[in-house]
Amino acid sequence: MKALALSLPSQAYRPVTWREGSNAELSSRFAALRIRPAHRDYLGTEMRAEEWLLIEWPEGCRWDLYHIEVAG
Repeated sequence: MKALALSLPSQAYRPVTWREGSNAELSSRFAALRIRPAHRDYLGTEMRAEEWLLIEWPEGCRWDLYHIEVAG
């Protein structure tokens, strides 16, 4: 995931602002990609459907101090 996130051009990351239960707006940068999961594809006869992968990388955040969570 880190290699994929680092390989994206800076234009791939878009600022998103939202408000959820706080007095201030929350914001970060996100990249959205279509991916095809390949976990144990050799067991099936068809490829899995494409899904969205969202990568959050806040402005000014060092990648090595940030973590990725993948939701399935």
